[in-house]
Amino acid sequence: MVSLPAQLRAVQDPESTVPRLEALAHRVLTGDVILPKFQRQFVWSRQQTLDLLDSVSRNYPIGSVLLWQSTERLASERTVAGLNVEPQRHGYPVNYILDGQQRLASICGALYWRPDNDPESKWNIVYDLERQEFRHVTTCDDPPAHFMPTRRLSEPSEFFGRVAQISDQELVARAKTLFDRFTNYQIAVVTLRGMSVDEVAKVFERINSTHTPLTVVDLMRAATWTPEFDLQDEIDTLLTVLDCRAPSARAQT
Repeated sequence: MVSLPAQLRAVQDPESTVPRLEALAHRVLTGDVILPKFQRQFVWSRQQTLDLLDSVSRNYPIGSVLLWQSTERLASERTVAGLNVEPQRHGYPVNYILDGQQRLASICGALYWRPDNDPESKWNIVYDLERQEFRHVTTCDDPPAHFMPTRRLSEPSEFFGRVAQISDQELVARAKTLFDRFTNYQIAVVTLRGMSVDEVAKVFERINSTHTPLTVVDLMRAATWTPEFDLQDEIDTLLTVLDCRAPSARAQT
């Protein structure tokens, strides 16, 4: 019998699950699913977020999410979509997001954002029950009854309290369908286990939609980050200093 190399024996088969999208977003905010520092910043446009919500409301597929479960403690974001994330639990495995960051951040923002005197927020979104479309609004005031704030989808009592204010039964039916779609929508999640940081870096590079490699700096940033020290910030500061000195150095030559 031919035995496998040790590095192959250690890697477990990926686990595939199909959780509810809302539950997955909640796991992000509770610190079970984590956005590592080596991920890029949120870059989606407002329209891309609206399109994602529209896809969920129509029960269209929105792709899968890839996670890496590990007890390794890497630097992670303390906020997602501007929302505070609960701290990691020491000694427990956590799930780092390798693919699906933009989609999960959008769902978190749309469902869990709360008005904070920022009416221009990208998460200030409503569903127009009359026109059957999502749209951004620019006020924190209570909108008309046929405008359903997406944040109410994570608060059943408040959602149906607003539905009770609607007299048009067709709009009531649309509101209930919207709630059911977001409550029951499922998304494919693949979880990797038993992989080293180096192996995960290779996976990240290959599945990244922009084909952006995970560099040594990215890995070192994740491994060395503390609230007082961010390697990328230090590098940016050093580059700025060098750039400022360059003109004077050239003037002397």
